[in-house]
Parts: sequence; C-alpha cells; structure tokens
Amino acid sequence: MSNFSHKTPQTGEFERISKIREKTDRDSAFVRLGNGDDSAVLQQLSFPVVSVDTQVEEVHFRSRWLTDAMLGRRAVVAAASDLFAMGAAPRALLVSLILPEQIDDDRLVQLAEGLAKGADDVGASIVGGNLSCGKQFSITTTVMGDLLDPKKIGGRHGAAPNDGVYITFVPGEAALGLAFLLAETEPTCVSLAQPFMDRWRTPPVQREESAAVLPFAGAMIDVSDGLVQDLNHILKASEVTAELEVAKFPTSNDFKAACASLGSNPLELMLHGGETYGLLFTSTQSPPIGTRIGTITQGVPSTLILPSGHRHPLPTEAGHDHFKQRD
Repeated sequence: MSNFSHKTPQTGEFERISKIREKTDRDSAFVRLGNGDDSAVLQQLSFPVVSVDTQVEEVHFRSRWLTDAMLGRRAVVAAASDLFAMGAAPRALLVSLILPEQIDDDRLVQLAEGLAKGADDVGASIVGGNLSCGKQFSITTTVMGDLLDPKKIGGRHGAAPNDGVYITFVPGEAALGLAFLLAETEPTCVSLAQPFMDRWRTPPVQREESAAVLPFAGAMIDVSDGLVQDLNHILKASEVTAELEVAKFPTSNDFKAACASLGSNPLELMLHGGETYGLLFTSTQSPPIGTRIGTITQGVPSTLILPSGHRHPLPTEAGHDHFKQRD
C-alpha cells in the first residue's frame, strides 16, 4: 500500500498529502520508516496485533453532527478500541480517506488535526495510508500494535462460570447522544442533551483501563454494537451463559431526565445502545476498576434481572447490525 497515494487525478493531490503529513507526522520508537515512501517500516513489534475499522458518512455519521476534527479523532479511537479489547497497545496507524469534492483543503486540515489528536490519545503514530476522491465520505483506519503481555491475550474466549461481568463505562450515554442527533430537532433542554451528544462525538480512550484490567480479565471485548450484543459474543465464544442485574448498572438522574425529554426508553438504550467503545470483561477476581453488573453462569439460560426482581430471558439478537438497520 502506498503512503497516502492517490488513485484518482485531482487538483492539489500532492499539496493535500503534504497538509496531512504536516499534521500527522510523529517520531516513534516503533517506526523505522514512516510517511513519505511506498511503504512504512515498523520495528520492535514482538507480538503484532492488527485490526481495521471503517466510518462511512450516512452509515456511521453525518458531517453536520460534528466537526471534522472530532470525526478524525473519533475514527482513530473506534479503530484502536479493538486492540484495547485484546490487551494490546496501538503503535502505528494507516488511514485511507475517500473524500467527496466538497471536502476542501480547510476541512482536510481539520480532519488531519483530528486524526493526529486521536493517534496521540491512543499512543500510536500515523505511518501512511491512501487518499482518493469519491461520492461518499469515508475513513478506514488500520491499527497495528503489540501485546502488553506476551503471555496474556484478551478477546472473547476465557469467560468461566462464577466470573463477575464488569464494564468500564456508563451504558446508554453514547446511544442517547446519537438519538438526540438523529432526532435533528431542538431538544426540550439543551443542557440535558449536550453532555450525551458530546459523549457520542468524543468517545473515551480505554488505554489505561485495558492495561489495568488485563491481568484480571478472563474474556474482554469493546462495546461498539451494544452491551447485550457484545456480551453475547463472549458467551458464545466461551460456551457459557450470564445473569445481568439492571439495578447494578451505573446511571444518573440526568440520563433518565434526558431520556424522558426525548421519549426514549432508558433500559433499551443501556442494553442495546452501541458506540460506547468502553470495555466489557469477566473476572474471577476483584479488578481495580470497573463496575460489576452480573455473573457468568452455565447450564441455564442467560437471564436479565430487572430492579423489580422480575427475571427475563437475555435477548440473543439485539444491537447494531450494518445489514439490518441504518442510522
């Protein structure tokens, strides 16, 4: 892959590449040769871990919802989240951009600044990528990293009966922010809506959380598609079931009030709302961080316990699916 090579003729191609490099070039002990050649050369990746993520306009975002700088950072954080779930530290990033004609140089610079901010936040360097024009704005980020502990891999396998189920985030907040953005109407109380829209726009980086819980984690996953859906990935891979207690979910009165102002169901958002990019993990011990919301079981159906004490089957199909729904 060429470093920010351009497949379609466009005025200012190389000037645009230079603008991106001005904002994103960084020195790194893990990069022997970075941007500016046909390929990047990495070093000191003893146990490489690789993942890729794509953000597409009108599927994952709408440009009017956030600044280009926010979008660039958000794309990098979303991609790096998969490495944090594996117990890995991001080291290098490749970014492929498809830009419609209306993305001018000023917007490109803002986007590059956001990409650079995201790379700094997750601890990686942007070492190249690809630049092309097209009808639909998209950002594809490939992230490469190294295991924090060569003897310990995160991932979906490893949950065992009697493990606690823990989360490092407040469920439903990012999903509520997205619901306000999708409504595209002036919320009844802007002060209530703003924190949740900002939570969707600027997801937290789980770099420190991943390192802290890795020694204690049995299974671990980042929650991008919804708490229940991503938990079900762990349950299936580990061949276990679970019992979740809604009363133990962290939440706030502001969240409930904001849901009420929009007419949204708080429990639905907490269970099925995605794009939190926080960590969900299981552990036989008491980890230094995280909120326990349930227990891993076996031989019985997965169960959701409501605050009233009523028990219901845990849904097996819920959350985001690119091919079954659209924003």
